Amino acid sequence: MLESNEVCRAIVQQCDLRQLIIRPVDTDEIHEEIDCLERRHNVIDEKLEDLDSLKEELSSLEERKRELESEVRISTISSSLMRRCSTARK
Repeated sequence: MLESNEVCRAIVQQCDLRQLIIRPVDTDEIHEEIDCLERRHNVIDEKLEDLDSLKEELSSLEERKRELESEVRISTISSSLMRRCSTARK
């Protein structure tokens, strides 16, 4: 980990920190990184919104599935009873 940080490397190597500290900061690079991270954040937010929408849709579809299954059961029972009644009449 120390090798990835210039200040830590300079301390370990007992170098002059003054030059490292007073050198100009590349603010353009920092702003580009901020912009990149903000775009990434926006993409993630959009994906989360899509997931929320899909969860709501899934919930509605599951409810519809239960309704249809119930209708099928009722229809099956009704058909079975009708067959029994017609068989009993003969």
